[in-house]
Amino acid sequence: YTPAELGGVNPDAWLVALRTELERAAARLGGPVLDTVFVGGGTPSLLGGARLTTLLTMVRDHFTLAPGAEITTEANPESTWPEFFEEIREAGYNRVSLGMQSVVPRLLGVLDRVHTPNRSAAAARE
Repeated sequence: YTPAELGGVNPDAWLVALRTELERAAARLGGPVLDTVFVGGGTPSLLGGARLTTLLTMVRDHFTLAPGAEITTEANPESTWPEFFEEIREAGYNRVSLGMQSVVPRLLGVLDRVHTPNRSAAAARE
C-alpha cells in the first residue's frame, strides 16, 4: 500500500520505527556482519532516494557490512527516475530488483499499474 492508500501514513515515522527495530535486532543478534541487505516487500522506491539513503545509513549504524556486500532495493518502473538511481547508487545500493507485474497492457490495467510494458525496459536503461 502507498501512504495515500493507508490514509496518509508518514514515511518518516516509519523510518523512526525501523530505527528502533534495527536497534533491537542488533542487540539481540550481537551485530553480525551482513553479506546482504535487501530492502523489499512492497515498493520501497516510493520512499525516494533520500529516505532509502537514510535507511541504509541506519543499517550501517547498527550492523557491519561485509566488503562487497550486495545491497538491493526493489523498485517499480513508475517510481523511478534517473536522479533516483544516481542517489541510491551514491548511498551504496548496488542492485535494483525492478518489478514488472505483467507485459500485457490489459492486465496492467486490471492490476491498477500505471506503467506500460516498455516503461520497465526504459527504467532499466536509466
